[in-house]
Amino acid sequence: MSGDRDQVSLSEEATAQCVAACDQYVTGLQSIADATRYMVKAESFGTLPSGQALGKKFFDLASGSNQSFEQVIQQHIDVIQRLREVFVQAGAGYQAAEDSNTALLENSIK
Repeated sequence: MSGDRDQVSLSEEATAQCVAACDQYVTGLQSIADATRYMVKAESFGTLPSGQALGKKFFDLASGSNQSFEQVIQQHIDVIQRLREVFVQAGAGYQAAEDSNTALLENSIK
């Protein structure tokens, strides 16, 4: 990897490895997000109002609110998917530059 302040350059192989790593990471995060739906059963805290309130609080922390663990995991997934797209575009740019350079060299040899 080489770069300066405004630019980073990755080889085609490195971008492919980064895309694969992003895919693997998202798969793992998705498994965690899926599991959060089963982390807490609010009804497990009993029938008393205080138990139900506590159960709802834990459920909301796990998956029942906008600030839940499940939502935090989803935000991480979104970031990794955007990062993956950067690597895909970098790989496409690398291949386009390689194809262009190859064509120039082939034409200069003829």
